[in-house]
Amino acid sequence: MRREQGLIVAAILTAEVCSALESTMVLAALHSWIRIYKEPALVGWVVTSYLLVAGSTAAIAGRLGDIFGRRRVILCLLAACGTGSAISAFGNAIEWIIVGRAVQGLAGGILPLAYALLREHLPEDKVPLGVGMVVAAATLSGSLGLLLGGYLTDTFGPNSVFWASMAWAALSFTAIVAIVPRGRIGSHVGKVDFAGGLMLCPIIAVVLFGVSNGNQAGWDDTKRMAPAVRGVAVHRQEVSIGGVRVYGHVVVVAFDDLADDFRAHCQAQYAVQGRTYDDFEPAYRYGHALASDTRYDGRTWDEIEPQARAEWERRNPQSAWERFKSAARHAWERATRQ
Repeated sequence: MRREQGLIVAAILTAEVCSALESTMVLAALHSWIRIYKEPALVGWVVTSYLLVAGSTAAIAGRLGDIFGRRRVILCLLAACGTGSAISAFGNAIEWIIVGRAVQGLAGGILPLAYALLREHLPEDKVPLGVGMVVAAATLSGSLGLLLGGYLTDTFGPNSVFWASMAWAALSFTAIVAIVPRGRIGSHVGKVDFAGGLMLCPIIAVVLFGVSNGNQAGWDDTKRMAPAVRGVAVHRQEVSIGGVRVYGHVVVVAFDDLADDFRAHCQAQYAVQGRTYDDFEPAYRYGHALASDTRYDGRTWDEIEPQARAEWERRNPQSAWERFKSAARHAWERATRQ
């Protein structure tokens, strides 16, 4: 691995370490907050709020990176981590600490973006090594986070873990800005279902809130248990995240996981014409976006092609559909496993 490639991996590692530290350092401080605020159930939300937001963010971060650029999105997430750490560090009430932790939960999207950045900037034969280094760093730093959190809590007080998180987020942000090159912005084909992605948090949150109050208020207290009932009712409905239904039937393979297959297909189909993958990548991305569009759930390619063609020609009037149709269809079939 060349020096510049090693520096890129190191910068990406710092970002993922930031995410791992955000997850584990606070665990060592929970007992202190329980002693200070005397509300164990409420203090538990310091962890729960983070995990809820992290789960939702991980679901849509990859798609956002495809559309707006992975480097740009990971920088936004690191900035959010620093902001959430500052909110919790300066918070003088447990409610503010929970709010800050929810903002920190955006760090959940860093890991999928880290993998994507490695694929974007490393040669193909070096990607497994880079991924292995990121996984190892995340695992090790998660364990060290407990030790560091315990030391900071004992020495400087429980809120000091957020000062450490804020400092590391600033370091990671600087490393990404200084070292990781700007990547190519993806095609703006398709859409991100922000409403669906964000709804996952409150749905689970209201269920947990109702359950956590069950012992205190009584399981027959309809006023206190109503949130849990409402959450379960909404949970049963279909929710889509980034165009992929979580509780429906659309299961779409990530674009990055299919990139090598798309390149091979392009080489086999279009190399004799003197065309490159860059010429046809927008068509592969378009087909992949069709696969994650809930309007086409459960339909065959022959059924969706007329509408797909009309939309393609509207967006790309200079690009003949017949020339790019094979690439779009291949991406759609591979993404939906048809």
